Amino acid sequence: MENYYDSQSKTFDCSNKNLHVLKEIPPETKVFICSHNHLKKLPTLPENLRVLNCSHNQLTSIGHVNRKLIYLDATHNNLQTFPNITNMIKIYEDNRNNNNYHPIQAKVLLKYNPFMNKMKEMKK
Repeated sequence: MENYYDSQSKTFDCSNKNLHVLKEIPPETKVFICSHNHLKKLPTLPENLRVLNCSHNQLTSIGHVNRKLIYLDATHNNLQTFPNITNMIKIYEDNRNNNNYHPIQAKVLLKYNPFMNKMKEMKK
C-alpha cells in the first residue's frame, strides 16, 4: 500500500484510491481523509483525530467519534443510524461554560444517507 501519511501535518489522505479495505491508520493522525472510495468500514479512529472526511463511500456506521473531533463529513454513504456525536457537542458546551468568547463549533455533515429518509418520515 502506498504511503498516504504526512508526518509533518499528521494527515492521512487516501482519498480517490479505489480502496475497499483500510485496516489501520497511524495513531498520531489528526486529519483523516478517505473520501471517494468503496469503504464499508472505517479502521479504529485515533484518539487525537480532529478532522474526518469519509464521504462518498459505502459506510453503514461511523463507530466511536472521539471527544477531539471537530469536523465530520460522512455525506453520500449508506449510514443506517445517526452517528453518536455527543462528544462533539460536548466540545462546544465545555468552551461556552468556560466563558470562552469564541467557542469551537463542531461541524457535522450527514446528508444523503438512508437514515435521513427515516428522520424525514418521522417528522410527517
